[in-house]
Amino acid sequence: MMVAILKDIRYAFRLVRRSKGFALAVMLSTALGVGATASIFSLVDAILLRPLQVPETGRVVHLSPVTQDNPVGRFSYPEVDEIEQRTQSFQGLATAKNAVFGVSQQRGEQPRVTLGILVNGNFFATLRVMPALGRTFTAADDDVPGRHPVVMLSHATWQREFGGRSDVIGQTLRLNGNEFAIVGVVPESFTGVHPFLQPALYVPRTMVHEATGGGAASLHDRTSRSVDVFARLKPGVSIEQARDDLGRLAANLAREDPASNKGRGAMVYSQLGYRIADAPDNFMLSWLFFAVAALVLSIACINVANLLLSTAPARLRETAVRLAMGAGRGRIVRQFLIESTVLSMGGALVGLAIASVCASLIRSIEVASELPVRLDTRVDPRVALVAVGVGLLSGLVASLLPAVRATRADLNAVLKATELRFARSRGWMRQALVVAQVAAALVMMVLSGLFIETIGASRRTDPGFRVDHVLTMGFDPRLAGYDLDATHAFYRRLINRIDALPGVRAAALGEHVPLGISSSTKEIRIDGYQPGPNQSSTAVGSSVVSARYFDVLAIPILRGRAFNDRDRRDAPAVAIVNDVMAKKFWPDRDALGATITIQSTPAVTAEVVGIVRMTKTRELSEPPQPFLYLPLEQSRETRMTMFVNTDGDPAALSGPARDALRAIDPNQPIYSVRTLASHFEQQALWGVRLVAEIIAVVGVVGLALSVIGLYAVIAYSVSQRTREIGIRMAMGASERRVLGMVLRQGLTLATVGIGIGLVVTLALSRALGGILTGVNPRDPAVYAGGTAILLAVTFVATLVPARRASAVDPQVALRAE
Repeated sequence: MMVAILKDIRYAFRLVRRSKGFALAVMLSTALGVGATASIFSLVDAILLRPLQVPETGRVVHLSPVTQDNPVGRFSYPEVDEIEQRTQSFQGLATAKNAVFGVSQQRGEQPRVTLGILVNGNFFATLRVMPALGRTFTAADDDVPGRHPVVMLSHATWQREFGGRSDVIGQTLRLNGNEFAIVGVVPESFTGVHPFLQPALYVPRTMVHEATGGGAASLHDRTSRSVDVFARLKPGVSIEQARDDLGRLAANLAREDPASNKGRGAMVYSQLGYRIADAPDNFMLSWLFFAVAALVLSIACINVANLLLSTAPARLRETAVRLAMGAGRGRIVRQFLIESTVLSMGGALVGLAIASVCASLIRSIEVASELPVRLDTRVDPRVALVAVGVGLLSGLVASLLPAVRATRADLNAVLKATELRFARSRGWMRQALVVAQVAAALVMMVLSGLFIETIGASRRTDPGFRVDHVLTMGFDPRLAGYDLDATHAFYRRLINRIDALPGVRAAALGEHVPLGISSSTKEIRIDGYQPGPNQSSTAVGSSVVSARYFDVLAIPILRGRAFNDRDRRDAPAVAIVNDVMAKKFWPDRDALGATITIQSTPAVTAEVVGIVRMTKTRELSEPPQPFLYLPLEQSRETRMTMFVNTDGDPAALSGPARDALRAIDPNQPIYSVRTLASHFEQQALWGVRLVAEIIAVVGVVGLALSVIGLYAVIAYSVSQRTREIGIRMAMGASERRVLGMVLRQGLTLATVGIGIGLVVTLALSRALGGILTGVNPRDPAVYAGGTAILLAVTFVATLVPARRASAVDPQVALRAE
């Protein structure tokens, strides 16, 4: 059997060498289909599917608290200790908390802002990550706050900052002005526990104060829930058993301490399950991407099937002779399938190269952040396996119909015939395949148009704040060793200096860039408002801001007042809410003068002194959300973004603003110096642009494939009708009439396909309405534009064989037949 298969493979390669043009066309169609599919899979893999790069990754799960409002969340360190001590399902727990470090290698060097994570001592042991150099952390590194100033480097940081030198172990790195001993280097394969964040450093959690300047009180505060928890299941323990175990603990904690745990459950997620629960929109987009990939792949398969059908008449006699000599039909079908497999595998390899280029382009899309945030699309063994599998499957599917048809021919008729061609009545199949191609291409064109429209619609969306003439720059004085009082004094001096610069209208501070990467929430209680069942508090989005913040960003104060310089730490606590929050929590009374209790340690009760207009805070597509603003001087937050409203180009103020900072403290790190317009384009529109551009590119690939398919069918039809065309012209038919006849054939197929495509797209419009933002899924302009483009390119694709047909010499045609 194996010998026969090897002979068939050698025969397939001989056919490829003999028909290079045909082989190239099949491989190109397959490459485009496989390349598009593999590119989309690499994107979805980076966003959703790729597991942690650790041994036995399927046994690593993600633990999360759950509430009525949110299926995912984070734990506090005391809650992690409870899980570790009072559950029986886990071999170990790994905790991770994102942190920003001010890093320098030498004393006196200006710190650079770097993203890292604070981890527990069992982090690497639980995940079974072995160091590339040195050692990992141990429980002893995490036992007493401030005792062990050690740090591990990511592989990228080791290469970039230390040139990959092996003597790095034992050297020191300064974090927040404190010396940390480098004890190990993380392997290149491990890039952290979050899909988009690649930390540069790993530090024991008990060194939070020394590494970041933050308070060590968070290690013991049950309300400071900011820790991601991963666990490794014990051998023999299923994820369902672990869920029951953790659920029992959550119920016990709710009974023991209802004030902190009322309405809070706990869930054990698989890695994929957590990502779906955390970002369901990504899950929906993944299905859309896969549907688009399936459309393009189907167009490619139809192309290959049509190309194979075009060779069937030429191979009828060969097939008939082999059958007459005793070859079984199964053997003949196997030969056809092997030939197609050889071609499809060649196309799959080219498709992988295309996918690799596409993955590099996606990785290069800039996110407006100086932190290591990126979409890590790559062609790894998983993507390669998918590409090869898709290529093989598409080749088998595309070749099955031509193979079966070739073996069903009438042996006597074929062997006696002097002219071999399929009967005209059987040409409907190739035409039907072309119609299907055109229909799929139209669906792709309309999808591309709709998603491209979402970019414009998003740009036109009013975010509720000023985007133009604003410069942003980030600071965190803790990274230079400042305490809270020194931080507030630094910010006051900095604002005064920035305000004095020529061209500056006003400057203010805010905890987050609106529509940026980071955001905050606060757990609050309001007298007279009843939270959901089994809940003692409600979570709302929040931001800490300074005086004049609302003026700088042009956020209208609807009622009451903004924060001012009198809202200091020793003054009564105050807050500002947006109009959505005022209507939700005080529907029958005035929000001004009402109080809000903020769940913290200790709890803070603040008076509402102002109501502002609602703004977009996390996504442009988000529905109106309650939002809470707190004054900077009454907060313990130190990491802030300065917003500078300018008369002219805000980018021109970046140099003078840096000089103003250096005049106050030359060692103070500064990061994310950008215009707010740049933030808006590269962060708020990043996801919209990514989706639209990918679908548009894939749509162009689908259009190209359908045009190639239509051209191949019309060109083949012309070659088969050469005698007929010669007779028509000999009997007086003009070149224009022949040209019109062939054009009519191509445009008829295209029109039927377009009609079917319009019906399918309109049927899908309801589902698309839930994905598109600010765009009518039945926009007539998009449908008309897609139809016009498809008609234009199909006309061009038909015109070439039509002109060839009209140039036929009747005498040559009749003699040739």
